[in-house]
Amino acid sequence: KYLEMAREALALGEMVKWEKALKMADKAFESEKARMSFSERNNQKLWITLFWSKYHQFRGNLPPVKKASDFESIKALKAHTDKVEKSIEHLKKGMRYLRSYNLMYMQVAQRSNVQNQIYLQASLSLERDLQGTIRQGKIYAAFLRFVRTNWNDKKALKKKLGTQEKTLTVLKKKQQKTQMDQETIRKEQKKLAVVVKKAQTDYAAVQANLQRQASTATALTWGGVIGMVLGGAGIGVGVYLIADADARKDTMTVVDRQRQTDAGLYTIIGSAAVFVLAAAATLTGVVINPGKIAKDKAVLGAQNKYLDVERNKLKPTSSLWPRKGQRFVEKMLPPTHQQTITLGTW
Repeated sequence: KYLEMAREALALGEMVKWEKALKMADKAFESEKARMSFSERNNQKLWITLFWSKYHQFRGNLPPVKKASDFESIKALKAHTDKVEKSIEHLKKGMRYLRSYNLMYMQVAQRSNVQNQIYLQASLSLERDLQGTIRQGKIYAAFLRFVRTNWNDKKALKKKLGTQEKTLTVLKKKQQKTQMDQETIRKEQKKLAVVVKKAQTDYAAVQANLQRQASTATALTWGGVIGMVLGGAGIGVGVYLIADADARKDTMTVVDRQRQTDAGLYTIIGSAAVFVLAAAATLTGVVINPGKIAKDKAVLGAQNKYLDVERNKLKPTSSLWPRKGQRFVEKMLPPTHQQTITLGTW
């Protein structure tokens, strides 16, 4: 419910409603996770973490790089510096959520024995790029603080600015590649909302199918168990009838004894057939039961729809695109790793 509200706010570009919905989603998750299945906890937590990361990344969009001469007063400089530092704080939070998302994704993939290197590398690339943006922001913020500190010392300021001119030019060029105006941000938000909606809709359909499959498997398994019990009991009755007829052969007529013996044989044959069919049904139920791994694969499948969009943004020359004969080495965390995140137990 709250994730849907967050997605709708994202589509509309309403940051305040988006943040509010995410806080409510966090609260709802904490209160309801004990009643969720293992895979559903993974699914909900991954989406919430991804949404928080994207929220802070959008909020952390750095303002344009300016030279010291662009500021008319120290008041304007202070306002710009505060805006840059606030953006950096949002980007840092976005980084923490993104790292948490990547760790959770890797763990689910590891538990499910799924090879998703391409998708994972796309997300790790986002982490790397975000780290670079934060680094650039810190350099720019340090420059702005120096200008503020030496605002009245024009000589020191001029000397320092002479050595920083080239650095600022490089920062400006790098920022222009990643800088987004408000219109671009809204477009990116809408694109993300569409992708998330499709991924969540497909996930719900897959989960419904797995649930039907699990219900069928349960019915076959328990129906088979009951059939095996009845078949076994029938075989026992057949054996008893034959044994009883043999034990009373001196007191029964030949016709009656033959009739009871035949009844015992037919009962054994029929019950054996029931037992075999029931055993087959039980085995089929066990085989088709999707289990937790299939459900976790559905969780990854939903995330991959989002990651596929991110991967397609990469240029074919990127290191994240495999060259002929090249294979990625999947980075997985051992269960005992200190950064391992546990959302539940098997």
